[in-house]
Amino acid sequence: MLILQKVSEKGEEIMKNVAENVHIGELIAVSSVFKLNTFQMINLMEDGLVEVFDSKEDFFDKYGNKETYDGLDWCELNNGRIFTMDIRPE
Repeated sequence: MLILQKVSEKGEEIMKNVAENVHIGELIAVSSVFKLNTFQMINLMEDGLVEVFDSKEDFFDKYGNKETYDGLDWCELNNGRIFTMDIRPE
């Protein structure tokens, strides 16, 4: 089962199936931005290194409204959803 950590509007983290939460078009678009293939994206989602936010407000609730985000790469889609990827070295 593919698992994704998703932040709800109230900021509560819940586990969901990737197919139920991420449209294939979103997955392809974000994979391209992060320069990964879709398989790598799904693995990062399963590992909790990629998060999906339904709105910019949800993203700001967790990370704050800053000019830069150290250790975090992010992508906002035209539907308002934001995908983040942890880029800190292991």
